[in-house]
Amino acid sequence: MPAKKAPAAALPPTSKLRAQKRRAELLKAARKVFAEHGYEAATVQAIVREAGVAQGTFYLYFPAKQDALVELRADLFRKVVEAVLQAVGEEEDRSAWVRLGVSAVFNTAYRHRDLLRVLVATAGTAGGQGTDVALQACVDRLAVVLEHELAAGRLAAMDPRATAHMVVVLLEQLASSAITQELPRPPGATEDALERFLRSALQLGTD
Repeated sequence: MPAKKAPAAALPPTSKLRAQKRRAELLKAARKVFAEHGYEAATVQAIVREAGVAQGTFYLYFPAKQDALVELRADLFRKVVEAVLQAVGEEEDRSAWVRLGVSAVFNTAYRHRDLLRVLVATAGTAGGQGTDVALQACVDRLAVVLEHELAAGRLAAMDPRATAHMVVVLLEQLASSAITQELPRPPGATEDALERFLRSALQLGTD
């Protein structure tokens, strides 16, 4: 009977931490270079120069600069979702969720406006790869919340997934527009109008 293959050895904890740190450093450098020079003009050479590493190190973590941008985009969307969930927290008043959620989205977008401008500029290009996946992850998270609230009788009858898709796309478009147009923070009129629209769409009461 042939001997069983030994499983591939996992990285020691210290090596794994070093790899995570290096990856984070490369992403930070890529973000700065993309923001300062634009995605198309940015080069791997400029990124590794900013990170202070050899060019070969970059390719240990990313096949190309496009892959670094895909990861930056996914990370930003994760931050938005986490900010919304944290803002809503244990708030029992469902009608307050819209105000808190909208504010969290705009605040997060504003804090990361350098990256958001790059993402908007690369939409529809090769650099925009991964946008649909990142958006879908947000839709999936929100749909689960809406399904739970619907089952508990706290929301009017709706299609949770279709509603989640509408809300996520609308928030993404408006937040991106507000940032790229360099509107002052907070863009109160935009947020107020969006809050009223979402309250109506979700059939939530007003405060």
